[in-house]
Amino acid sequence: MERAQTIATIMMLRKKQLQIVYEPDERLHVSCGEFDFERLKDHHTHHFFKLLYATMRRAKGVGIAAPQVGECTRVCLVSQNGKHAVLLINPVITSRSHEQVWAEEGCLSIPGVFGEVLRAETIDILYYNAQGIQQTLHAENFLARVIQHEIDHLDGILFTSKARNIHTV
Repeated sequence: MERAQTIATIMMLRKKQLQIVYEPDERLHVSCGEFDFERLKDHHTHHFFKLLYATMRRAKGVGIAAPQVGECTRVCLVSQNGKHAVLLINPVITSRSHEQVWAEEGCLSIPGVFGEVLRAETIDILYYNAQGIQQTLHAENFLARVIQHEIDHLDGILFTSKARNIHTV
């Protein structure tokens, strides 16, 4: 399976673009395993990171997770404004504020659907960067929401399973 996934990844990278996976694709509902740091030695992996960013920008998103392009691994990108994204490898939320806020969310994998989701207002995370170096990040408000949304993707959870007032536009 690992070899087949690697071959599929190489074929996808040759296309020079990543295709977003849409609900109800079953790959969006699978909890992803840890990213294998041996993959950082492969230039295809770093090319994948660049294409993931380009895909997020092209779709006008503020975050994207590897499962949203068919890769079941714990990698995502987050941004406050769709630019200057931070790559998160194997992110883990280490603390959450008790203060929670309802706010509207959408998702690149469920276009045109929005709903209000209750999320922690502030979080702290532990993650690794593209060089495999452990990092920490304190995030508040919108960025905290984006990170929680993308980590949910890595756990096979879509925002619609947590949302109220779901509507289409």
